[in-house]
Amino acid sequence: MRPFTITRIHTTHGVFRLKGQIIEHDVPSSESSRLQIDCLDILGTDGWIALKINDPATQTLILSIQDACLQHLRPEP
Repeated sequence: MRPFTITRIHTTHGVFRLKGQIIEHDVPSSESSRLQIDCLDILGTDGWIALKINDPATQTLILSIQDACLQHLRPEP
């Protein structure tokens, strides 16, 4: 596992900041990696709002933004 921090990412679901771990498998690519998110905030009209990681709606949201986050974390060639 490799720690990561994204200070700001714009997605189709909103603007987020997050911290966690990249869990890599044998083949290093976004298709073989997944995220373990420890802290997830969404940008609201009054600033950052912490989301409850264990909430089912948050888990669904994490699944929907995971590919964008992995793409963001991928090193540039």
